[in-house]
Amino acid sequence: MASQPKILVIGSNRLVRDTFQDLLMAGGEFEVEILDHISDIQSTLMNTISTVIVFVEDPDDLDVLANDNQNFPPTILILSDEQKAQLSNKELDEFGFVCFIRPFSYQEVLIQLQGIVTRYEIKQQVTFKLDEIVIDPSSLTLTNESGEAVRMTQKEFELLYILYKARGKTLSREYLLREVWGYKKDIITNTLDTHIHWLRQKIEADSANPQIIVTVDGGYQITPEFSSQIL
Repeated sequence: MASQPKILVIGSNRLVRDTFQDLLMAGGEFEVEILDHISDIQSTLMNTISTVIVFVEDPDDLDVLANDNQNFPPTILILSDEQKAQLSNKELDEFGFVCFIRPFSYQEVLIQLQGIVTRYEIKQQVTFKLDEIVIDPSSLTLTNESGEAVRMTQKEFELLYILYKARGKTLSREYLLREVWGYKKDIITNTLDTHIHWLRQKIEADSANPQIIVTVDGGYQITPEFSSQIL
């Protein structure tokens, strides 16, 4: 069984740290590490972390992040307006930081976090099979029975990976829209149906009669017999 993603929460504000820890651990999906300051990080710890959340209070933390960003996994920064002004858009693009300005919504941070963790897991995932289709996460390609390599979009791949990871469990529309696109509850959109249609065209022998990605009770699943073949 794969280990749970580990999230590192950094900040000297105990209320914020404890709230994130409680929310992240409530569903049993994550392990959580807590540190007061970025300077407390040890390199051995960073090798085990999927994502970092930093509630920035110490101005020196921004300097550490800017100078040592290559050693950081995907990072969410929670900043004041003044702190945000210290980072140029160019720096944010180069470093890959995701920023939230205080006051912030815990729920919005967690939605963004889930998307980041999913993309991180995809990059770490080994090649796997669905029936005779070989899926390569590193290149976002699938190879069909004829040996033809077909390119997938990032969102197609994220959707397929989440369905695959569920090991045959049916996932609701709301869950998939939240996990892949960050949509909130009760939104009306055809985005999911469109991406399922595109995926079926790429992996099914007959997309009009799908055998791998099937519709169940208004949600979707990968047929259990196809969901656990790892190369």
